[in-house]
Amino acid sequence: MNNYIAIFKADVKNTRRDPTLLIMLWIPLLMLAVIRWGIPALAEILPLVQEYYMHILAFLAVLNAIFPGFILSFIILDEKDLQLLPVIKVTPVSLSGFMYVRIGVLVVYGFISSLLIILFNGVISVAIPKALALSFLCALNAPILILIISTLAKNKIEGLTYLKAANIVLFIPALAMFVDSFWENLLAFFPAFWAYQFMDTGNYVYFGIGTIVLIGLNYLAFKFAIKRLN
Repeated sequence: MNNYIAIFKADVKNTRRDPTLLIMLWIPLLMLAVIRWGIPALAEILPLVQEYYMHILAFLAVLNAIFPGFILSFIILDEKDLQLLPVIKVTPVSLSGFMYVRIGVLVVYGFISSLLIILFNGVISVAIPKALALSFLCALNAPILILIISTLAKNKIEGLTYLKAANIVLFIPALAMFVDSFWENLLAFFPAFWAYQFMDTGNYVYFGIGTIVLIGLNYLAFKFAIKRLN
């Protein structure tokens, strides 16, 4: 257990030493401020914005859950650049155990960040059971994208490129909230689809299926990452 606590403390220190990562740590709170005060101010100028409060909240909830993962991806890319990952293999903690701790912290932080913006957004009210379920779906999206990005990218420059692409991947399935036909199900190939559909419909079938699908994708992404990082 002490070894795993040491991993967490080391990641916190790495984040505090890098000004960019430290700023990114506070972005979820910035997004909360945007939707709580910025969006209503915009709605006073453009009343049409009020019709899209739910859509804006859903997107920011997903993004809030993903953002902590961006920090982790940069830490992993730094370790790849410094050739630190091979050193882990000779420590008492296995590489898979090392990553388990990080992914666990990432999911918890993502869940809290998403729940924070859903409950305190100030524009629409979401029931607590739905908010908890939605935050869970949002948080499960983070490891999938971050594991793939940090594994495929060779350095921070490539990592930034992949992160920009990830934003597009997160945005595209939001279109399901604007489409009311069979064709919206084609967007189910995108992990964030399940969070958007659950937010839009409140149907717990989407929550159940989404949870199973996302856990499966997390498992595959984790196996892929460990194989590539070993």
